[in-house]
Amino acid sequence: MNNKISVPRMDDSLLVRYRQQSVGLSVGANYRLTRALMLQGGVGFDQSPVTDSNRTFRVPDSDRYLVSVGGQYEILPNLTLQAVYAHVFFASAEIVSEASTMSSILIGKCANSADTVSLGVKYRF
Repeated sequence: MNNKISVPRMDDSLLVRYRQQSVGLSVGANYRLTRALMLQGGVGFDQSPVTDSNRTFRVPDSDRYLVSVGGQYEILPNLTLQAVYAHVFFASAEIVSEASTMSSILIGKCANSADTVSLGVKYRF
């Protein structure tokens, strides 16, 4: 089932795109190495809601595969430091779209990735 989304553009005309329902799956694990140190890891898959026929250079989205590693270290019984690193692999995706203002067709391929680092402190009262 496609959902129609209208997005206003800079020139106040509407850019209409169709999105499909998508699925995301992930799994993670914790391993307590010592009383104070817990290691964590996970993998995931996130299906893109952008269909091949609706992919554009403005929205070059594709399916994503995720890998993450991290850990928690308990400094005090009520104070824990946390750190996580995650990498997202975007599947390579081809783009064929009409450029209405130029009356031409744009053809290309997009390849993306993303890295995130998260640091946190957890304090329990």
